[in-house]
Amino acid sequence: MKVCVLNGKNQIFLTEQGEGPTQGRPAVFLRLSGCNLFCYWCDTDYTWNWQGTLFKHQKDSQANYKKFDKKQYQTELTLEQILGQLEELQNTPRLVVTGGEPLLQEANLLELFKALRSRYNDMSIEIETNGTKAPSRELIKLNVQFNVSPKLSNSKIPKNLRIKPTVLTSFVSVENSIFKFVIIDREDIKELEQLIQQIQIPNEKIWLMPCATTTEELDTTSVWVKEEADYHNWNFTDRLQIRKNIP
Repeated sequence: MKVCVLNGKNQIFLTEQGEGPTQGRPAVFLRLSGCNLFCYWCDTDYTWNWQGTLFKHQKDSQANYKKFDKKQYQTELTLEQILGQLEELQNTPRLVVTGGEPLLQEANLLELFKALRSRYNDMSIEIETNGTKAPSRELIKLNVQFNVSPKLSNSKIPKNLRIKPTVLTSFVSVENSIFKFVIIDREDIKELEQLIQQIQIPNEKIWLMPCATTTEELDTTSVWVKEEADYHNWNFTDRLQIRKNIP
């Protein structure tokens, strides 16, 4: 088994969960490489925006921005290598698998999670996913928490690629699932209301998250996004990775 991960020091690292219901809790992050989407505002574009692709990104206008060399930013680790690195961080009871899109590598992740469960029975496991790939029953049975982040039109991705109603409905039925939505403006709220009605996502599973790359942007957008969350009886999540400048 080999898992395709981000190359370099930030492939497996100790930090804290920056978003969602477990925000602020210590966590080991495993960042995987590769994604099936190409969000215009993505803050982990080094996991998919490879040289030779035609994907557009908001940083394209920056003079020093260029697409990434896949050979330099992608590597493969065996199960034993990953477990070895995680063992050094075993006092942290939470693993967050992010990307990219982790469920592109579900078969290999299943082996990893089973091995972790056998060693650390009380470890919590979270998967950050864009909601386009349905998890298997086997993965659901491992009591994994799914942090599902469907992309709205502000991602500038065609709807048929980013919204898979059947897949999203399957995530709704999973007990340990929440839905995070990146919000830029009030038009996103209208779009979100339609999606929630279509998929029938319960209010308690919905988290609004302001789109921002700096603390200043986060402060400005958070004010009215939180108001919208309160008005609709949804949840609001800050983004600690921006405020604390953590990976």
